This record gives sequence, structure tokens and C-alpha cells, in this order.
Amino acid sequence: MSAAALGPVRGRDQALLLLLCLALFLPGFFTLPPVDRDEARFAQASRQLLESGDWIDIRFQAEPRYKKPIAIYWLQATAAALTDRSAIWAYRLPSLIGAVAAVLLTLAIGGRLFDRTAGLAAAVMLAGSLLLAVEARLATTDAALLAAILLVQAMLARAWLAERTLSWWQTLLLWGGLGLALLLKGPIVLLVAGGTAAALSIADRDAGWLARLRPLPGVGIALLIVAPWLVLIELTSGGTFLAESAGGDLFAKLVGV
Repeated sequence: MSAAALGPVRGRDQALLLLLCLALFLPGFFTLPPVDRDEARFAQASRQLLESGDWIDIRFQAEPRYKKPIAIYWLQATAAALTDRSAIWAYRLPSLIGAVAAVLLTLAIGGRLFDRTAGLAAAVMLAGSLLLAVEARLATTDAALLAAILLVQAMLARAWLAERTLSWWQTLLLWGGLGLALLLKGPIVLLVAGGTAAALSIADRDAGWLARLRPLPGVGIALLIVAPWLVLIELTSGGTFLAESAGGDLFAKLVGV
């Protein structure tokens, strides 16, 4: 991912933010035991995926775990396979990478929408937030989801400000990020990105800029990422995955049950 594709940022700023993130996020990363029951469940399910070789179905011990889509389990299992599948920190690596990426993307978005100083200030504030520091150390979904959503937002900002159609590389970043976010936590990204696009269109009284996003090929890119696994898990689960994840988990949280 090139800096030029995201915004007018400097390599020195990125390097300093990377060092700041590591200084803030690494203490305790390797040594803290699981501190959240969801973290233990995510890590166990990812380990079972890795050990079983079944990269479609999601299991926690003997029970199906259909609360979230598959991407976080793929990321955690891959990280563990490349490092140490018996250590909890291995399953935290996607969260650490996601948290750092979110800070760098905030720098890019702020720099593009405002200026370098605003981008740096926003990125430093995000890096210093307690919530992100916690999520960077947890083997759960939220830090990776934040990075994917901010990638989508960065591409929306570029299309809105540049007044020209996204390049094919930028189109892949936008819609690939959307597909990844959908596979991480379902339609949450649609609420964020859709709300952003709607608000900008209403404020400008012009929705024509949305054509710069290449929506037709873009939707195809997102579907290529999401649809194959979604079809396979619906077949594997006998049609219960969407009912449990969307109806039983996501909807219940949205209405505060």
C-alpha cells in the first residue's frame, strides 16, 4: 500500500508514528494472559480452525461459533501458523497490526482533508487512546475492523477531494477494504461508509461524485471477497449462520438487547 494512494504524508511522520505505536502497544503484549473471555474464545476457535484444517466452518470446542464472519479467524490462524500457535500473543498479532494501520490511516485521512499538522495530531490522539491500546492487545475483531473501515474512508476522502475517478489500484483498496470489513464483522462498515457518502452528497447537494468510486466493478470486487465463503458457510451450517450472526448477535447489539 503506497503512501501516494492514501494521502499527502511523509515517510518520517509514518516512521515516528510507528515507533510511538510500538512503544504504547507492545508493553504486556507478549506476557499478559488472556484478559477477556471473548479473547480466549476467538483464540481457541482460531486454533481449532488451524488444527482441523477446516477454513470454512467456525467452531469453539464442539459447538459452532457463528457470531462473527470468518476473516478474523483466518488472520489469527495465519499469524499463529507463522509464529507460535500455543501462545496467546500470536493470535493478537492481527489486532496489533490493525491498530498500527489505523493510526497511519488516520494520519493519511487528516493530512488529505486538512493538513499535515491536523493529520499528525489526530493520529497521535488515536494512538494515545486507552481503548485502542486495549484493543491492540486483544485477540478480537475490533482493531482489525477499525483499520479496514479507515482504509475505506481514506479512499472515499480521496475520491471526494480529488474530483477525478479513482485509479484501479485505489479502487481495489476501497472495495477490497469494504470486502475485508464485511468478512470481519458484517454490515457495520456499510453504516459507516454509507453514512459518510450520504452526508457528503447531501452537504454538496450532488451525488455525482459517487461515480468516481467505480461502483459497478467495485461491488464485483467486494462480492468476490465475501460471497464464496458466505455461500459455503450457509451450506455447511444448514442456513443457520446468517440467522445467528445477523439476527442473534448483530441485531441484538444494535437494539441494545
